[in-house]
Amino acid sequence: MCGACGSDRGAADWARPFLAGLAARTAVANAATRLVGPAGPRVQARGGGWLVRSPTGAVIDCAGLGELVSALGRWLGGAPPEFTLDAPPSGRLVVPPPDARRGIRVVVDPVSAPRPLVDWADVVVVPDADAALRVFAALSRLPWSVRCFLVVVDGTSEGWAAAPAVVRAPAAEYAADLLLWVEWGRRSGMWDDAALVVRCPLAPGAAELDVEVRAGHVVRARLA
Repeated sequence: MCGACGSDRGAADWARPFLAGLAARTAVANAATRLVGPAGPRVQARGGGWLVRSPTGAVIDCAGLGELVSALGRWLGGAPPEFTLDAPPSGRLVVPPPDARRGIRVVVDPVSAPRPLVDWADVVVVPDADAALRVFAALSRLPWSVRCFLVVVDGTSEGWAAAPAVVRAPAAEYAADLLLWVEWGRRSGMWDDAALVVRCPLAPGAAELDVEVRAGHVVRARLA
């Protein structure tokens, strides 16, 4: 594969379309290096992802954003603090081309006949909250992550079905910081029983980064 697009190992990473370029991965490396501090590892962008060099000399090859955050886990600690604009921005991400994915609605209804997640339907009906979580998990992984995305979930009072909290960054230069913050929080369990939407312009006058997390799953990652 082309080095600018990432390796096969990182193909399922939800952030991959926004990181398909060395400059974008360098911006994420800058953000990661700042977060772990001078006593932590060095993060270097490469053609298919990042190299994490620990203070002991160990090197970890990371193909996707999830692998990167996992590799930095011991230095990042627990859940991230609230996202702020106090630090200098780390850099911009890639503006991916428009995609043809469909938006779907998930309805929790124990009475109606189930309607599974399929290529031709825009509504999924499930009998209970556990089944809805299985749909979220499917939407966060290949092949469904490249076919459709969640628009809304109805019919349950679970915390992850509530109106999401919205976090916005005002400028494209903060996009890498926001992306890394989302994955850090998601992997820490910060939104296992909650919903979050993050928005950030990717370039002046361009469409916005639009990411939604529900119950710890990235159910939407696209241009708004």
